Amino acid sequence: MGTMGTSKLPVIVTHQADPPADWDDFVMECDPSHFEQTSWWANVESVDGWSSRYIVGRVGDSIEAGAMVLVRRQGRIGKVGYIFRGPLLRREPAAAARARGLLVSGMKRLSRQERLVLLVVVPPYDGDVLARELLGRGFLRHPRRMSPRDLPPGTITIDLRPGYEAVTHGFRHTLQKQVKRAARKGVEVSLGSAEDLETFWARHQDLCRRRGVRSNIPSYDFVRRVWGELHDRGRAWMFQAKLDGLVLCSLICLGAGKWFYAWRIGWLPDSEKAYPTQAAFCRAIEVATKEGYHFFDFLEIHPDDVRYFEQGIRPNTPTSGVTFFKLGFGGTVKELPPALDWFPNPILRLFMRGIGLRLLSCRWFPKRAGRISR
Repeated sequence: MGTMGTSKLPVIVTHQADPPADWDDFVMECDPSHFEQTSWWANVESVDGWSSRYIVGRVGDSIEAGAMVLVRRQGRIGKVGYIFRGPLLRREPAAAARARGLLVSGMKRLSRQERLVLLVVVPPYDGDVLARELLGRGFLRHPRRMSPRDLPPGTITIDLRPGYEAVTHGFRHTLQKQVKRAARKGVEVSLGSAEDLETFWARHQDLCRRRGVRSNIPSYDFVRRVWGELHDRGRAWMFQAKLDGLVLCSLICLGAGKWFYAWRIGWLPDSEKAYPTQAAFCRAIEVATKEGYHFFDFLEIHPDDVRYFEQGIRPNTPTSGVTFFKLGFGGTVKELPPALDWFPNPILRLFMRGIGLRLLSCRWFPKRAGRISR
């Protein structure tokens, strides 16, 4: 436990295995908020073997700062911890620096208590200052080739507050025409239910096979758990674009606080000329606006691709097509703070700061390290 004086009351930080009764309310009231910091998401991840811990900073009876930490043993490596889009703070700027400092100490203390080999922190969207503070206190930049791999370097968000009609005026002209063509062809977008999860999973898996990648959704049971935990709380939607009763595209979106996230998608091959994906995203943006969300988030975009497009160059990268598609909806591109690693063992930390990070940058090393961890 740690305390720190403020102008009113001290901040008291504790660690606990069970979520406080007011934890999810705190997450929903933060901005930016993220579903992967909720206790609901901890329940989802438990399917894949993760347990959760909570770092909680209170001022009086109110949670003002904190983080949900996922913990799991990784084969022979040992226990690792993972904070995604956290820690979160709900504090006035004058006290934010002190709260951040105490949270950093709390993360290090939790790492020792849990005997973690590694704690990975993926800061929230506004976590640039936090990232600099973590780097200044011994954290290291997370290597792209080390698990969790290929974390999104950026995102694109649409401000929904002007209203849906104003938002659509910001769409690329060709996108507007494609949405109209989808309607003329008879494409209709309806809301799906738990009975449609198998169709979503089939479309998603088919898309991954066509792209030659493995889905980052662990299993169909994981999808069912996501839907069960969040839909029952009014935080999950499925948008199904159909033509003559056949589902061409299925998109699942998740909500947290003021944010509406495009989580995962799938669609049939050879359906592009009916523009079901464009229609599904437009309907999702419309529903998010009507539900009172402030921001629609595509969750991932590659800023390097964006810079090429801004120069009038079409880059030849695996992500350029998806980037071009997402840019068509307008919105604001944001480069995200880097993921950071804390190695509690000082010898391991010294090794990683020296040659460890260079080894992980080699193409052959992560594959061999992965065999050792199993």
